[in-house]
Amino acid sequence: MTLKIVSLKVDPVMKDQAVVVLSSLGVSFSEFMRMALIHLIERGELPFDRVDSGVRVGRQKIEQSVAN
Repeated sequence: MTLKIVSLKVDPVMKDQAVVVLSSLGVSFSEFMRMALIHLIERGELPFDRVDSGVRVGRQKIEQSVAN
């Protein structure tokens, strides 16, 4: 199987904090991303509770943003 490279843009401080936590759990950042994708595919749900990231997605949120 050929692997595909996925790029992710994230705040550098947030990534550094995530790496520290993941390292303490014995998991690399890449392993965590693969685990999250496997969970999403196998269970059809996010592997965590949804939080407001401040990023507006979807037509409804875009329309709300334009209206304000």
